[in-house]
Amino acid sequence: MSRLSETFTIGSLDVAAPSDGAADRALGGFFHSVEPAEWTSAVGISDPGGKLRRVDGGYRFKRI
Repeated sequence: MSRLSETFTIGSLDVAAPSDGAADRALGGFFHSVEPAEWTSAVGISDPGGKLRRVDGGYRFKRI
């Protein structure tokens, strides 16, 4: 569920900021057959129906 967070232009450089979309992904059922008490503390949340606080992304640069 990747998504494009933002695009902008700096001079003749087109910049895109894609992310993995983890902040929008519900975690329920992701850790199949693992007790919620075990994985929620490992990923830093208290509610097993919550979402991750961490998002991985980067930048793509293109000369225009």
